[in-house]
Amino acid sequence: MYRFLLTAFLLSAHGVFGQTVLDATRRCWSGGIAGRHGCDYTFSILFKPAGASIVPEKIWVDGQEVPLLLKAENGMQANVSLSRSARGLQLDIAVGSQFDDGNMYTPASDRPKTKSLRKHAGVALLAYKFNGKMKYFTVKKIMVEHPPVSYP
Repeated sequence: MYRFLLTAFLLSAHGVFGQTVLDATRRCWSGGIAGRHGCDYTFSILFKPAGASIVPEKIWVDGQEVPLLLKAENGMQANVSLSRSARGLQLDIAVGSQFDDGNMYTPASDRPKTKSLRKHAGVALLAYKFNGKMKYFTVKKIMVEHPPVSYP
């Protein structure tokens, strides 16, 4: 009983660190250059407590590693925003995957190799730093699936 009370006191004094997915959407698309297809994703994740120090690093969607940028750099647009409120620190992410099946007839040994990912059972894997230590969070499911779009 003493341990339980001590744990409850420590957690209430320092705040419980946790994550909640507020929103997760996906819209898949195809078209343009022959064989090109992919999906666009948006994720909103709430980190608690509000004073948490989070540095987003990268995210993996559809087997592709996507860097997360808080500000535009090297000709790439920012794809992450952070906002702090009494509820916590909200991380909003907008990323996409794209594939070009133009090389679908190339022998497998000649195709580009992809980095192996940390195993996860979900839609996306977020890598971030919390107090200087690398952490991972899995977005397990899509909350809103938009109808696919086909371009000519």
